[in-house]
Amino acid sequence: MKNLYRIFALLFITVIFSFSCSEEQKEKKITAADSTENIISDKTQKIDSLKTVQTDTLKKFEKKQKKDLSTDKYICPLGCKKGKSDIKGTCPECGMELIENPDYITKK
Repeated sequence: MKNLYRIFALLFITVIFSFSCSEEQKEKKITAADSTENIISDKTQKIDSLKTVQTDTLKKFEKKQKKDLSTDKYICPLGCKKGKSDIKGTCPECGMELIENPDYITKK
């Protein structure tokens, strides 16, 4: 009879220990999953903010480029900074003949 009580006690302790370990493992898995989700969320937010910055920078560049090109009737085909003019002629930097600006907007 004593052996039967010992077997039940040992079985009871084993069952309790196995449940307690599995709860700790579940908590560790949940914590790991949460931290992984947080990392992914942080990375996604950083990527979104970089995309926004990139888009804003590209829009500013396009606007500046359009502004630079649209006011001059003739431009240098090589894109020299000084190769812009309202009259046909040659570029003062490279000496090439200026071409008509396709983005030219008449001045008001």
